[in-house]
Amino acid sequence: MKRLLISLFLLSLLLTACGGSSASPTAAPPAATTAPAATSAAVATTAPAATPVPAATRCACARGDPKSAIIAAIQKPDEGGPYRTTTNIVSDSGTIEMTGEIVPPDKIHTVMKMADFENENILSANRDGRRRKVYGKCRPCPAA
Repeated sequence: MKRLLISLFLLSLLLTACGGSSASPTAAPPAATTAPAATSAAVATTAPAATPVPAATRCACARGDPKSAIIAAIQKPDEGGPYRTTTNIVSDSGTIEMTGEIVPPDKIHTVMKMADFENENILSANRDGRRRKVYGKCRPCPAA
């Protein structure tokens, strides 16, 4: 059960990192409407030419080799700033709240809370700073 929850949490982090581009297609600007001038002669007018709408950009994860897309999604958080995620899982057995904060390239803080259990992980690339907090007790992570 714990592996499933941790896997779901990591999957939510990957989906957050793979989020796609923030650019959205823009519509053509509305044509300015003006009242016709009060003149005695009728003037022929033409409709303004339509401005082409750029195609929506696709997420880089949607094309190519799936393996390279997954590897790119895993490596993408290292390129950006800090990320925060919150995931709530509601089931018949209770509610699980998972929160995480990632500060690339070397800091991760995750907390998983259930009704009867809380697991907090604080990981850093600096071996002296690696700590794992389980049941409220902080202890060093085992050596790799």
